[in-house]
Amino acid sequence: MTARDALLILENLTARTGSGRLIFEALELVLHTGEVIGITGPSGSGKSTLLAHLAGLRGATDISISGAVKHMQGALRGEGRPFVSYVPQGPEHMFPRHFPTDATIRLLAEAGEFHDREKFGNRIDGLLKTLNLDRKLARRSTITSLSGGEAQRLALAVTLARDPQIWIADEPTASLDGDNKNRLEKHLGHIRQGKRTSMILASHDFKFLSKVCDRVFDLGEKGLTLRTASFAKSISQRPAGEKSDVAISVERVWHGYKGNQLNRKYVIRDFSLVCEASKIHGIVGRSGIGKSTALRLLAGFERPQHGRIRRHDRLDKHHISAMLVPQDARQFFNPTQSIESFSRGLAKGQTPSPSKDHLIELLQNLQLNPALLREKPSVPSGGEIQRLALAVAIWLRPKLLCLDEIDSGLDGQNKLIVARKIEGYAKDHKSVVVLTTHDMDFANSLCHVIIDADINKSFGNY
Repeated sequence: MTARDALLILENLTARTGSGRLIFEALELVLHTGEVIGITGPSGSGKSTLLAHLAGLRGATDISISGAVKHMQGALRGEGRPFVSYVPQGPEHMFPRHFPTDATIRLLAEAGEFHDREKFGNRIDGLLKTLNLDRKLARRSTITSLSGGEAQRLALAVTLARDPQIWIADEPTASLDGDNKNRLEKHLGHIRQGKRTSMILASHDFKFLSKVCDRVFDLGEKGLTLRTASFAKSISQRPAGEKSDVAISVERVWHGYKGNQLNRKYVIRDFSLVCEASKIHGIVGRSGIGKSTALRLLAGFERPQHGRIRRHDRLDKHHISAMLVPQDARQFFNPTQSIESFSRGLAKGQTPSPSKDHLIELLQNLQLNPALLREKPSVPSGGEIQRLALAVAIWLRPKLLCLDEIDSGLDGQNKLIVARKIEGYAKDHKSVVVLTTHDMDFANSLCHVIIDADINKSFGNY
């Protein structure tokens, strides 16, 4: 490749928060026409900040970025193609929460650089089929009615259908199960061979990046450094566990969302489960099968339409009985408050009141800077906000802790740290932990009980 092939050039790019905290410094990079570049690195290193800036988005309002990003469009101008198409981390934010997704797609077509809007719609439908997402489901829903993996695949399809000169994706596989990740790998491989679209992909999944990228860079203290080899750290072996009493029982629960009572399609059907104190329970399975619904039912955010969920421990009005960290961990917090202010509000009424010193200790255990407490939830990275939500949830000492894909935005080292913290919390506080994940290694090494929703006949939308 030569300098004439350059499509995007980064020169001395530096980012700081409003308080002066350095996010990254003096980044230099050249993206060539048709090239696929991967960026990995620890949570909080600035991957999302970098990608949002390259996509032309401001991101968090108190982050300042200096340096130059040169778009070398050259002869590519006039093709009727958008220069950049971007998938953010948490792609559900691309769509209005209560607006039909099909209407959003039509608006994108009308606002875009498309000479043939029907062709754009056909491209999306073709990509939905490639990514194994039902066209009617995707187009006749609101984004809130889709699972995390379904929302992810819809966002991938919409942005790729724009046929951009540069496709930028932040954690594109974070909510995908193994089969759907393989489908995405295969499709990106076809695009890569055609060299029509350049790509910048940020991910903690080095195995994925190594399959689809020409070059992979680590983002860290030394800036962007070319990565030449993979490394992996295993999570500690699953704890043997102690004999404990039944804390929660799920008794023949049915729950669904669509249709009326006569033709309702249930995602949870005749589901029973016994949860013991001090034990970690994992729910695994493909996207959209009902894992998040099961967590919301257990945590009391929704009531089952049939059956019941019983708590066998003694409830204390001065103590939070259940906490749920959602798949999009930013939704755990109030976007208008600092993380500390919101957390203190949750802690009001607890006896004894949890101390700030303990919260700071939890943050440090999870490799987080306590200064993040002063920030609003929009500032931390995806991996940081997941660990912040976990720290606050543990700080509040719930007897039931539900974690929806708490590992999805984490690198290998932070997965190890989070696994140990979850394990210790369940044991020390005799609490029930129920989590969902697409990472079978994470589940196998941490959970005492694993429910495979793909083979459990109680799960699925039928």
